[in-house]
Amino acid sequence: MDFRSVAKTTVLTGCRYFGVNTAARTRMRRHLLVLAYHGVVAKRQKDHLRYGTTVSAAEFDQHLTELRKHFHPIGQAELTAWYEGQTTLPDNAVLTTFDDGYRNNLTLAAPILKSHGIPCIFHVATGYIGTPRMLWTTELPLRVQRWPYTFVPAPDGKLPMPRKEGDRRQLAYRLKEQCKRLSWEALQQYLDRLRQPEMELEEDPDLYRFMTWDEVRELRAQGFAIGSHTVEHPILSQVSSEQLQFELMESKRRIERETGSPCEALAYPNGDPDSISQAAVNTARQAGYHLGFTVIEQFTAKPVNALAVNRICVMGHLPVSSFLYRVSGVSTPSDGGVPYFAAPELVRSAAR
Repeated sequence: MDFRSVAKTTVLTGCRYFGVNTAARTRMRRHLLVLAYHGVVAKRQKDHLRYGTTVSAAEFDQHLTELRKHFHPIGQAELTAWYEGQTTLPDNAVLTTFDDGYRNNLTLAAPILKSHGIPCIFHVATGYIGTPRMLWTTELPLRVQRWPYTFVPAPDGKLPMPRKEGDRRQLAYRLKEQCKRLSWEALQQYLDRLRQPEMELEEDPDLYRFMTWDEVRELRAQGFAIGSHTVEHPILSQVSSEQLQFELMESKRRIERETGSPCEALAYPNGDPDSISQAAVNTARQAGYHLGFTVIEQFTAKPVNALAVNRICVMGHLPVSSFLYRVSGVSTPSDGGVPYFAAPELVRSAAR
């Protein structure tokens, strides 16, 4: 461990044991905290590029223990009622959510949530449920990392393929992020180029395997809410109006047909300001969603915009002191109820 890591660990531990986190929670007690998880794996992992958005089962159990100790977990119905002006939230309210629809959500996350009595919304990408497919955000970097030739295609040309594994992974990550700003059509063309050489992509099934619809129904039967994460997981600011309607309406329709329950929540893929357009929020409202979740590192102070609810993304395999520092609000701002990516007219229209 280098000096910077030691210093950071010391600071985070100090915040936990010398009252800094407690003071921050008191200051933020009237603000809503929503957490975005993706996957839970059996054991702690060192490879942060592959496993960075997962937490180990033991780590997730620690997180929920701390949430039960310091926060008041709420569910989808309570959050909707708050936005509709029907109720107030308890101090230090927290909502837990998952994105994508991986099988480990059922096999590992759900039992831990139930043991703590904590509600959760599981958002699923319906085009992947019950299939052996990988999300394009997973497939693309894997293909880049395993590219067998001297030069690897890039969206705007080609690049020399690094020899070192660590450099390959960094390149794969950069290309994935670059592709999030391509149109959906351009992205598909680029993926077709990467798919030309046949290569084995089989990876940790506990990490990448999606649920079946029977398993989604099992989650619902256990009392958890099922939300939409679109059909194909595109960046919604980069798609046509026709595809935007399909992604939001078809995913909602499929979930309701398969589960027999209303689908009231949507998690926007990627979820950052550049990935969510005014058209996406308007279409979500037209489709009948009650809640829409971003991934913006902020608490929410007032129930202004139910279709642009801030979430904090939980990164995995970090000390519990790091988790407590972030969820306590030591350095995480409140947005005052207005997402910083939204123009005033977007906030007003989404709030109607």
